Formats: sequence, structure tokens, C-alpha cells
Amino acid sequence: MNYKVKLDAFEGPFDLLVYLIEHNKMNIYDIKVSEITTQYLNYIEQMKANDINVTQDFMVLAAELIELKSRMLLPKSEPLEDGEEPEDPRSELVSRILEYKQFKEMADFFKDQEELMQHVHTKPQEDLSVYEDDPDEILKSGTEQFVSAFKAFLFRRQKLDEMKKTYERIERQR
Repeated sequence: MNYKVKLDAFEGPFDLLVYLIEHNKMNIYDIKVSEITTQYLNYIEQMKANDINVTQDFMVLAAELIELKSRMLLPKSEPLEDGEEPEDPRSELVSRILEYKQFKEMADFFKDQEELMQHVHTKPQEDLSVYEDDPDEILKSGTEQFVSAFKAFLFRRQKLDEMKKTYERIERQR
């Protein structure tokens, strides 16, 4: 089945169905089909009234709910020969809802992971063997170069101290 329909609040028919079940605080294994079907059909009518294009997926699920409701109204068949109870007509719907919820949770998990990974940046490994040849390399500079570099350092340090006295550092709150 295809669940790509996206409305204001619901992405598809199962999203609406799960919402109705959770909103009514029903146990997923003991769904009150009659109540859910009525609410589902009311919501579809509201969508039609608001000129929202009701897709076939919503209508198909509505038909399945109506069929399930009618099967629930029929008298229960007698127990099977093995003493087993006949299968609950809601069991297929329950398994589909559980599967849908599982996929929805995984989609949310992958969305969160994608957002996390957007802040991770990688860089290919560089070849550092070029720098491993002579680890005890001595700087070849004269006293004059050293003195001018030290004076430049002191000048920058003095400017930084002046700036710190004049300006206040404000950090963004996280």
C-alpha cells in the first residue's frame, strides 16, 4: 500500500487511524471498531466539507473499517474442532497498525539521525609521511628575525589587552 498522502495533521489513512485509537486511549489489541469507524467517517466528511481532496487510500481504509464493523456485528462462529477460538477479525488490522507504527518510529529515528549528521563533517585522510622524514628539524633563522617576530608578538599582545579593556565579550547562550 502507498501512504504518501499528506494533510494538515495526518500523512495518510493509517496515521489518522492511529491518532483516533490513541486519542480515545484504546488498547490496540481491543479496538472498538464501531466507535473508530464512526469517527473515521466523520473525519472524512469534514475533509470533504473543507474542500480537502479525499484520496482513495482514505476511502479504501474506510471501506475496510466498515467491513470489519459488519463482521464484528455478525454472530460469533462456534469454536473450531481443536478447541481453538475463531480468529478475531481485528487481528489483521492490529498487525497492520503495529507495522505502520514501527515504520513511523523508524522514519522518525532516521530523520533525527539525519539532523544530527548534518552537523558532522568529515575530511579525507592526508598523507603525513612527508613530514615524518626529519623530526629534529632546527629552525634556520637569525637573531634579527627572532627579535622582529618577538616584537610583533608583543605588539599584537598589547593591542589585544587594549581591546579587552575597551570591549566586553558576550557569548551566545546555548
